[in-house]
Amino acid sequence: MAHLIGPREFGLAMVSIGMISLLIAALDNKRNISRLQAYAGVTNKSKATLLAVLIGFLCILAIGVMLLRS
Repeated sequence: MAHLIGPREFGLAMVSIGMISLLIAALDNKRNISRLQAYAGVTNKSKATLLAVLIGFLCILAIGVMLLRS
């Protein structure tokens, strides 16, 4: 009996879910930083956003590698 989902598909799904979660968290963080700047006038840059961008690039790279592997 053939399996519908193999390790490759499972890995792609997990990385994709992680990337979507990261995107949602980054957007929420940006909204919170904007509100804080409007309320308190603070203009600090978020290190979390930079980290999210770096992890996002790693996710894209991982998905590319998984799709190109035979």
